[in-house]
Amino acid sequence: MDKLKIALASYLTDNKYVYWKVVNCIVVLEKLKNTITNESRSDVMCKEYALFRANQLSVVKIIDIMTQESFNGIKKRRYYEVGEIVEDYDYDENVNDVHSNGIFYFLRLEPAFYYNKKVDDNETYVQWYDNGQKKLECTLCDGMVQGKSFIWHRNGVKYAEYNNIDGKLEGKCLEWFDDGTLSIEWNFKNGLKNGIECHMHENGKKKFECTYADDKKNGKYEEWYDDGKMRTVTEYKNNMRHGKHIHWLPNGDIKIECHYENGKMIKN
Repeated sequence: MDKLKIALASYLTDNKYVYWKVVNCIVVLEKLKNTITNESRSDVMCKEYALFRANQLSVVKIIDIMTQESFNGIKKRRYYEVGEIVEDYDYDENVNDVHSNGIFYFLRLEPAFYYNKKVDDNETYVQWYDNGQKKLECTLCDGMVQGKSFIWHRNGVKYAEYNNIDGKLEGKCLEWFDDGTLSIEWNFKNGLKNGIECHMHENGKKKFECTYADDKKNGKYEEWYDDGKMRTVTEYKNNMRHGKHIHWLPNGDIKIECHYENGKMIKN
């Protein structure tokens, strides 16, 4: 990416240039005086990283991402030739149609560089939604995810935060609903669930909670209705029901009360 930025430095500071990826190349394009775009569409969260369409653009430069070698032309679905205008005669003027007819582009080099990119063994990898909102960010070392990784909902609210060591989940990991309410909290050790796992209803009340040891349920499992009333209590041992099991109806009446031993019910 750094070498590519150096090679394209004369274009990066001028807003008339936009960028697209074709195969393994970056195509630098220029908006013309009569170019029509959908940059005014209503769903854009971050314009600098959003995907846009145009009816026509001029091809300024084609450069190989890895070698920085320049080419006069390249083709994938449509042909791009330096010095020529690439045009879509069926351009869809409905600005809010993201993936309709048009010449696709980004306003910045970075989202074009990462667009449909094969993940390298050693890099910080980023993805964006077509509305410009960041979707994913993680760091890879020797092909394995290392450290914090983040995922976001399309509306910009964080969806997940994981911690990784050598590609395996480690420590506390969290997920949220798209309104920012906590959805799940896990604890991991060497990629296996260890400790308390807690899931929440969308209203913020606890849904169920249990304890894991080496990826197996051990101890009490508790589940609640979305109004906070108890639904189920079960004892587990090595991922099998072992001990008391009670299930309540929404009105609070007991529906089931029994006892398990190594996964088999032995007493009603």
